[in-house]
Amino acid sequence: NWLGVTCSPSSKRVTVLDLKAKKLVGFITPSIRNLTYLTGINLQNNSFYGEIPQEVGCLLRLQYLNLTWNSFGGKIPTNLSYCTQLEALDVAENEFIGRIPDHLSSLSKLVFLSLGQNNLVGTIPAWIGNFSSLNVLSLGPNNFQGNIPSELGRLSGLGVFQVSENNITGTIPSLIYNISSIYHFAVAQN
Repeated sequence: NWLGVTCSPSSKRVTVLDLKAKKLVGFITPSIRNLTYLTGINLQNNSFYGEIPQEVGCLLRLQYLNLTWNSFGGKIPTNLSYCTQLEALDVAENEFIGRIPDHLSSLSKLVFLSLGQNNLVGTIPAWIGNFSSLNVLSLGPNNFQGNIPSELGRLSGLGVFQVSENNITGTIPSLIYNISSIYHFAVAQN
């Protein structure tokens, strides 16, 4: 009966935490690993801070993770790579630093990837081009540099391509212009 907490009628286990805009403050405790039946976490628009604990990687059923509009910091945890059922990863509008971990290349079911409005650095990984189901790719603003990888031209179902407000150089790969499903294309301020 707790607001924002959904339980499975059959297993009696917590399956969804939908705590959007509840004026919550604090950090994610490592004991979140015990909620092994979780399929969704939405903590959008609260005042959470600190790092995402590596224990989130124990949530093998997780399908969506929305942490936008908080003050999370540190690096994106590499253990998220174990959440191979993840379809939506939205950590925009936080204070994450570092590179996009190569470990996340295992998240092949991603449809929605939003990492904008952080302090991420490095290059845009070419392996994102292997996410054949990706519909939304939002990576700006951040501090990414280098070229836009030509491998992103393989994202045939892409609707949103947003890499504006970074330090990207070079030309836009011609394969990206062949993606007819794109309706939002933003590369300005690079």
